[in-house]
Amino acid sequence: MNNALTVTGNVDAMNGLDVTSGALTVGGDTNFIVDAATGNTDIAGTLAVVGATTLSGNVDAQAGLDVTGGDLTVGGTSFTVDAATGNTGITGTLAVSGNVDAQAGLDVTGGDLTVGGTNFTVDDATGNTDIDGTLTVDGATTLGDGDAGDEVTVNTAGGTDLVISEGGVDRSSSSEETFAIDNSGTNHVNVLINGATSTTNSRLTVNNGHWTSQQTNAPTITGATGKTTAQAITNATDVAGMISFTTDNPAGSAAQVSVTFNSAYSTAPIVVLTAANGDAGGSDVYVTSTATAFTVNFDSAPSNDTEYEYYYQVIETE
Repeated sequence: MNNALTVTGNVDAMNGLDVTSGALTVGGDTNFIVDAATGNTDIAGTLAVVGATTLSGNVDAQAGLDVTGGDLTVGGTSFTVDAATGNTGITGTLAVSGNVDAQAGLDVTGGDLTVGGTNFTVDDATGNTDIDGTLTVDGATTLGDGDAGDEVTVNTAGGTDLVISEGGVDRSSSSEETFAIDNSGTNHVNVLINGATSTTNSRLTVNNGHWTSQQTNAPTITGATGKTTAQAITNATDVAGMISFTTDNPAGSAAQVSVTFNSAYSTAPIVVLTAANGDAGGSDVYVTSTATAFTVNFDSAPSNDTEYEYYYQVIETE
């Protein structure tokens, strides 16, 4: 038939329907069109396929591809989305050129996690993280899980300073701010500044410009037998404190009291005494020291039954 054929009823082509050298249009002008020149199919409505559909060419679903009631399988079993669980199984390599938004977390099992080439790498075997660039953390950061072996090393190459900005410890805050090392637990952490050996059982703080020496166990004071009574040590650490004692039958050039350090020094330290009351101010006193203690001596006999008070400061030198 060379002329146009118009069929107002149903067309039942049981052996197939071939349209050659022209377009196939169904449902008016643009609802369903097969272009004879390109083979492309344009559908203005919804394509509903009840049975299995095999597409041998590319599927470009710009507005999304919804698969309901069954799995979506691409490339055999290389890429599978399970309709029952929603899980995606990929046997090959997943390459994502855009952003990955893993709102419920991102688990990488059995291999390394690499971001930006080698800029950011998490080693699956060791759990170590290597960062070639700069690590910027905007929120709170916890390094380690509190185990005894946790260590944080900053500036192993010696080229960068450790900077703690005022944004973390705000001195303009209406309440007192604290930067603490070892602010919990029963034991203490030693802070070593440009030295070879740290000192146990000691803490040094700066509060509002005030140097504060703190120590769990104070040094002890002992009076010379038959020379002093009521000896006492107060506000005391191995670094500084106050001693007091009352003389009893004193003699010249004789030891009066000895202070034993809680923790021995490496060498005999320098000990400086400052009179803390009037009687101490007029005394003829001197100090001797060892690595474990210092002793207060009178060069001439002091007054009997008199209280003497002294502040002391201890400085260790090499």
